[in-house]
Amino acid sequence: MGAWGSGIFDNDGAGDWLAAYEEEGASMIDSALSDVSEAVSEGYIEIDVANAGLAAAEGVATCFGAPSKRVDGDVRDNLIEHEDEVQAMDDIVARAITAVEAIIDDADKSEFTDLWQDAGAWDEVTPIIDDLLARLGRVK
Repeated sequence: MGAWGSGIFDNDGAGDWLAAYEEEGASMIDSALSDVSEAVSEGYIEIDVANAGLAAAEGVATCFGAPSKRVDGDVRDNLIEHEDEVQAMDDIVARAITAVEAIIDDADKSEFTDLWQDAGAWDEVTPIIDDLLARLGRVK
């Protein structure tokens, strides 16, 4: 069984995304957010796409000076490695907000939402997502 927790980086999908981000750079933020957008157009966001999208959105917030207090310092340091590239991306904050909102929108369209609601733990994850959206909103 893989990692599973309420924090943005407390799961395998986000961990895999972070490893790719460390190796490939800021393009992984664009890629993860594009994957969410594509999944939305197809009608369903799979869990790994959602987890990578949330991690990418956290990367955006961190690179724009609004890191989460819940994210480990080493992870934060890895995220800001590419902050200049991330900050130069067109509409990246708006894209991150759109991705997060899509991920939490509807359990029929998002495996992330479905799994957390089915586990009876939606109240555990929503403050973390709300905090991410608030931080992204401040840097918009």
